[in-house]
Amino acid sequence: MQKVPETDLAHSPEAVLKTAWEALDLMQKNSLSLDEYLDDLNSDPVMRRRAGSLLFTYFRNLKRVEKSLLDCCRKHPEKRLLELLSLALAMAHYQSSLSAQSVVNIAVTLIKKEFDNFAGKFANAVLRKALQNIKTENCDLLPNAVASRWRKEFGREKTLQLSELFAAIPADTVRLRSNFTAAESDDMQIMDLALPWQFYTCTDLGRLLQSGEFAQGAFYIQDAAPAMIGGLLQKYAEKLPSEVTLLDLCA
Repeated sequence: MQKVPETDLAHSPEAVLKTAWEALDLMQKNSLSLDEYLDDLNSDPVMRRRAGSLLFTYFRNLKRVEKSLLDCCRKHPEKRLLELLSLALAMAHYQSSLSAQSVVNIAVTLIKKEFDNFAGKFANAVLRKALQNIKTENCDLLPNAVASRWRKEFGREKTLQLSELFAAIPADTVRLRSNFTAAESDDMQIMDLALPWQFYTCTDLGRLLQSGEFAQGAFYIQDAAPAMIGGLLQKYAEKLPSEVTLLDLCA
């Protein structure tokens, strides 16, 4: 049997799942934000990237994940077990590096180690059922305070539609530098944004990153939203005060 390198074990899916689970406990106990916790992982960039990806996925889809799990349980599991189940379901359903069934097996193994065999059997049954439920689960993903306010303002149906936008995986977008030209292709579509800068949606970002155009600096990865704000400021500059301070809250 071939021995698995220790470095691979240190960043295995089970290790990532356990690290993300421990992160939830540490963030709550020490009142840390997710970014503050991830900063502590800078010495291990691989784990920082993998655990961070799972945690962002977990928080973004938390309400749907928890509801899908709890609908499968006659009795709600204890908080720490529910958090581990939720992370596992988020990894299985929303991330694509492993098959969902492989993630379930990994989660069950970890839960047996952290809890007991009974909890492992419980997790196996609940996760497999929740994987079916989550595909059709209909619930908003917004924080309760925001969802409540938006329902009053826009109604339930519109709030659900807005909520779905937060769960949608955005397209990869790139910006064309002004001193280059490029043509549309099957995997590069021009975005009609009425901006002074040209953006493209890219369906095969890996191919673009390996291309000569990218190597020459023709494109760089950027979301179109910040450019739209810049375009609006430019368009309405004459309506702004002569001196104005702008705060970029996403920086």
